[in-house]
Parts: sequence; C-alpha cells; structure tokens
Amino acid sequence: MRISREETLAYLDSQSEESKIIRGFLKQLESMVQNWVAGGHYQLNDSDLLFDTDFKKLLTTMQGIHTEFIPYSEVTRIIYNNNADGLDAFFMKLNQKIMENVKLEDSPEIANEYVVLIKSVEHMKLANKQMDNLYKKQQDKLNQQQEKINVLEKNISKTKKRYKKLNKMKGFVWGFHCYFRDFCRSYFYIVWRITDRISCSCPNGQW
Repeated sequence: MRISREETLAYLDSQSEESKIIRGFLKQLESMVQNWVAGGHYQLNDSDLLFDTDFKKLLTTMQGIHTEFIPYSEVTRIIYNNNADGLDAFFMKLNQKIMENVKLEDSPEIANEYVVLIKSVEHMKLANKQMDNLYKKQQDKLNQQQEKINVLEKNISKTKKRYKKLNKMKGFVWGFHCYFRDFCRSYFYIVWRITDRISCSCPNGQW
C-alpha cells in the first residue's frame, strides 16, 4: 500500500489530528486491558454487554488510523505494564468480536479499523509471549542463583559443625592438659617430699 506524504507527516506530527486519534485508541485499549487484568469487570461468556460496549468504543476510536501507522511501541508498552496471566483469553475474546462484526459487513472488503485492530491484537500476542519468555529466563536465573545459595548454605552448615567439633576437641585437649599438669605437679611434689624426708632421716646425707 502506497502512503502519501501528508499521511506520513500527519503520523509523525504529535499535534496532528491523526496523533490525537491514536492517543484516544491507545487510551481505550489500555483501559480494556487493565479491566481484564483486574478481573471482575468483564465476563468470559459471550453475553458480556460491558465488553461489547467497550469494544464498540474501541472501534470508534480507531476510525482514521492508517493501517500502516500502528503505534506498535505503545501497544507493547501497554502489555508490558499490564502483563498478567489470562491475557490469552482476552486476545481470543477480541478476535471473536472482530469475527462477529466482520461477518455482518456487507462489503467484501473490511474497514480499516478492523485491520488495525487485528494487527494490534497480533502484536499484543507477540509482546505477551516476549514477556513470558523474559519471565522464564529471569526465573531460570533466579533458580540457578538459589541453587548456588543452597549449596553455600550447606557448606556453611558443614563448616559450623566442624568448628563445633574442633571446639569440643580443643576443650578436651585443654582439659587433659590441665589434668596432666596438675598430676605432674602433685607427683613431683610427692616425690620431693618423700626425697626430703629420706634425706632428713639419713645422717650425713647417706641413704
């Protein structure tokens, strides 16, 4: 599809009417994502009047957006900021509503807003998978770090046990040393006393 210079400039100009339309679309899309993530707002069944109303608002905000100028970076931001389990069901519900609406179209060609929404939904799926993969990689790294911590804690525990054993052995050795020292003192004292008495009982120092 060829794109005119005016369309390109309108997309790049943050003050243009198209940029305002895009901001309105992103605001409505993020509101729906947040409502889904929060829970209790929409229903999973087909007869969800609130979801139908918000979906119609979303389509209205998309009128005037060029199919080649979809703000993918902002769509990615919405998913990254509101990532949670259950978004796959949200994407399925959006696709289901798109199918229902397209089937009611009289023209063989679908309106641009459906093309923009289909592309946006596909990009949200991609962003969600990227977040899941990123989370998995981070979780794997955390698990590896936790394993290292567990090994370190085991080594610390073993070291503490060895230290306690060494302290016990040190206490035993010191106790034995004190006992042996006192024994030697007593022994030599007794020997000295006996020798002294013998010396005193023998005249002229003769035994």
